[in-house]
Amino acid sequence: MKLTSVIACYNVAPYLPDCIATLKRNAGTDIEFVFVDDNSTDDTPRLLEEAVHALPNSTLIRHSENRGVSATRNSGTARAGGEYITYLDGDDWLAPGYYPRLAAAAADLGTDFIKVDHIRVTGTRRTLCRAPEHRRRQVLHPLDGVAIEQRETMIDYPNTWSGAYSRRLVDSGLLTFDPALRTCEDRHWTWRLHMNATSYAVVGLDGLRYRRDVRTSLTRAVDDRQLDFLPAFENVINEVASHPMSEHLLPKAIRSFLGIVHHHIEQVSGYQRSTARHFCRRYRQFAATLPQDLFADVIHRMDERRRNRLLSMYRPKGLSMYRPKGGRRP
Repeated sequence: MKLTSVIACYNVAPYLPDCIATLKRNAGTDIEFVFVDDNSTDDTPRLLEEAVHALPNSTLIRHSENRGVSATRNSGTARAGGEYITYLDGDDWLAPGYYPRLAAAAADLGTDFIKVDHIRVTGTRRTLCRAPEHRRRQVLHPLDGVAIEQRETMIDYPNTWSGAYSRRLVDSGLLTFDPALRTCEDRHWTWRLHMNATSYAVVGLDGLRYRRDVRTSLTRAVDDRQLDFLPAFENVINEVASHPMSEHLLPKAIRSFLGIVHHHIEQVSGYQRSTARHFCRRYRQFAATLPQDLFADVIHRMDERRRNRLLSMYRPKGLSMYRPKGGRRP
């Protein structure tokens, strides 16, 4: 088997027929489908039963309790038999023939993993999202060019479904998701992948259709699940700090972390009160553990608006005299 697609499903019945229909247009003797139902409570289980009868080389795994997307992907990865593994969420879909082309590209390049472009779908709008690496079909080291602080790099493209990953990475544990993370699991996973794999390439395929603004998606949650980016980045920064290239990578890790913090500052007014308080407290606690000189340097290299908002919430030690313009503590 050349390629296994691990399809994570939880209460996606309104979208699953589209997904399954496009999987049929990607089926082949070298393509395997592993569906994982994370104890759905809607019509998802029935639709998946029908899918495994209609699709060749397909398997259904059922969780007896809801375990989250990390554990769901881990279950599918453990069952995968392909030389390469890719991921799909049950509310997304594919262009015809995408998986055979993805498998062929991965086999042709022979790298630990490949990454691809994708199409973001918001209502009726389609947007091409290009992987932020202009060198295409070239074998690269996974840390080549990712630490540039002031622009998006491949480390900021943490979509598990936008690529194919060699079985070598399964055997080394690099495709394991942290089951404690309910959201932001892909950030930690992506950093581990780039820090520990030895080769990758970017390929100009755009066959995956990523559906935004799905009602049941965890990316729309406004409760404590969204705050799992905090332990996710605690893991990232701790692992970066112990990496041989930590001095090179740590500013980028802190910059990526602060970018997400700023996003949450912008959104916090819509959070439950307890979630907002938890966010502010946990962020300040974690920020205090970071190297304060480096933390301050990274903040001051950000644009004025972000810098002021971040400094209104936490000032690195040594910046007590700094007064952000118009900043109020949330």
